[in-house]
Amino acid sequence: MPEPSENKAKDNKKDESTEPQNHTPEIPVDEKWLIRECDLYKDEYKECTSIRGRFHQYFIYGDVLNCNQWKKDYDNCCKWTDKEDTKAGLAVIESEKERRMQRLRAHYRNDVWKKRDGPPPDWSAPLPDWMVKRDANTYLAARAQEMREGKPEEEPYKGYCSIMVNTVPMSARSVSYLIEDPKYSFLKELGLEKKNPGVFHGKWTASGETIQSFSPASGKVIAEVQAGTPADYEQCAAAAQAAWHSWAELPAPARGEVVRQIGDALREKLQPLGQLVSLEMGKILPEAIGEVVEYIHVCDLALGLSRTLPGSIIPSERPGHVLLEKWNPLGVIGIITAFNFPVAVFGWNSAIAMICGDASVWKPSETTSLVAVAVTKIVESVLQKNNIPTAIASLCVGGKTIGEQLVKDERMKLVSFTGSTAVGQQVGVEVQRRFGRHLLELGGNNAIIVNEDANLDLLLSAALFACAGTAGQRCTTTRRLLIHKKVYSQVVSRLTKAFAGVVSKIGDPLLPETLIGPLHTPAAVENYKRTVAEVVKAGGKIEFGGKVIEREGYFVEPTIVTGLPHDSPLVKSECFAPIVYCIEVPDLDTGIQYNNEVEQGLSSSLFTENLGDVFKWIGPHGSDCGIVNVNIPTNGAEVGGAFGGEKATGGGRECGSDSWKNYMRRSTVTINYSGAIKLAQNIKFGDE
Repeated sequence: MPEPSENKAKDNKKDESTEPQNHTPEIPVDEKWLIRECDLYKDEYKECTSIRGRFHQYFIYGDVLNCNQWKKDYDNCCKWTDKEDTKAGLAVIESEKERRMQRLRAHYRNDVWKKRDGPPPDWSAPLPDWMVKRDANTYLAARAQEMREGKPEEEPYKGYCSIMVNTVPMSARSVSYLIEDPKYSFLKELGLEKKNPGVFHGKWTASGETIQSFSPASGKVIAEVQAGTPADYEQCAAAAQAAWHSWAELPAPARGEVVRQIGDALREKLQPLGQLVSLEMGKILPEAIGEVVEYIHVCDLALGLSRTLPGSIIPSERPGHVLLEKWNPLGVIGIITAFNFPVAVFGWNSAIAMICGDASVWKPSETTSLVAVAVTKIVESVLQKNNIPTAIASLCVGGKTIGEQLVKDERMKLVSFTGSTAVGQQVGVEVQRRFGRHLLELGGNNAIIVNEDANLDLLLSAALFACAGTAGQRCTTTRRLLIHKKVYSQVVSRLTKAFAGVVSKIGDPLLPETLIGPLHTPAAVENYKRTVAEVVKAGGKIEFGGKVIEREGYFVEPTIVTGLPHDSPLVKSECFAPIVYCIEVPDLDTGIQYNNEVEQGLSSSLFTENLGDVFKWIGPHGSDCGIVNVNIPTNGAEVGGAFGGEKATGGGRECGSDSWKNYMRRSTVTINYSGAIKLAQNIKFGDE
């Protein structure tokens, strides 16, 4: 079969304008063809936000990006309509690497080359040796293996285009996993290793696929976690069920003492665990440490609750009778958490459930699986010290399959799910189908109303954190500013200056000067870019931001949008990124109307000095959200109150107040000590 090096003159002529400057003219023509292919593909992807585009990037460049991310993209939102594409995609996921790369090459030649300057003449023939070599990603894969084996670095292979070498800078790197870098020694303080089992049911094990955990600040691999399989999950559920019996028999104050010790163990690991959250999730270190503190606070709350769990004695209408209300442990619960609060949300559920006498099986987000492993190790150590069956805090890292298995499992008396509204709706239906309980913490399209009498200094300080903090990745992030017309221009102008002032403080979340970290994944960056493009297309104005920051990691600018109507589909949808829509309102009543018109009902806030307006806002015709604030941001809740929202936010409540009732079952008990049968409502039956 002819090699691409034939027709050299033609190929040379076509490549002169596109060949990167950092490549030498001595590169053989066949490798020039490879370079051109690489660069064309790079341009192709710039404009591509489809699943097919991600498919190409994740698999063409094998070691450059995490293939598991594409698998997740494919599972969650595959947009392919062609049956052959779908079939091929499924085959790719299930096949070994060689077959996967061959199949990929067929797609790549067919799609990309066809769109550009046409495929090579022999595109449908068997692949030439040099292309098979490229398909195997020899430079990246083989070099990575050599580095793991400690072999010396050689001169970088010249046949690979600059984007590959720059994205995966193999040269001058002696550490392929961040956990091996002394800079990140806190990882080993938490008991983490380069490869970690992601299943715990009294012992650590796993037999599923390997998940690489990435730092969103650099895109580099931190360490690996081996996920669970359906069989692993079954072991977790069975072990948790078996361990629950003895745990439920312990008096609540004794269970509270164990939870107190968990809080103390978290205090001892506060700094390294906060650093891990910052590294793996991407939030700045003060926020990450604050998240661990939140779990500690919930342990304190649970400790007090363990000695005050209430019951009722109710007067009976019958002589010699007493009515009691008795609360008992629910059983085993399933906890599914999201990436953005990988410690706190587990803590909200786990600490309260434990003092209520429940066991749990935790399925964390795959992208924060190291945090889950570290937290479980801390809990395990306390349980071991107290001779408690450690399977009451079981863990099963995994994806959609494990989540579905947990949701459908009748042993899970309650499923607490934190995530998107779309997935939460499916979870609610599946759990209800088997008459289980569900606790849903879903999306939020949160608003701050700025009254004409608002303290604007107070507002600007709050809005900066509410809109841009955590890079807009809190469910309570402010997405909409509903600003009174008398102060609208002033607020937009001042907020724009405030946003401009923090751009220089976007960066590595572990550094003390950083105020805003990265988005969590490349997919989140694409979502941000797509939303900004749609804003412009819809006639909105980007007052500030709207750009991806060109640097290592997944960083974007906080963005202010004006010019869109309050009922624009963009304004009424949640983009999990630092984008805020500024809407002018004529009065408070209109602001309340706009606040309530979105499908979610999580958090809201009013800035005003008018006491009458405060009580209108918190009253029956005010905000319809689960969190209704005054003169503070929409985010940053305390543990003493119940956390959750209404409507499409799911209706669930976690953490404080009487949220403990979710984790227990209630029985009404009637005790007859009279020695005679007396029916209620004075009913006479027979010779009574």
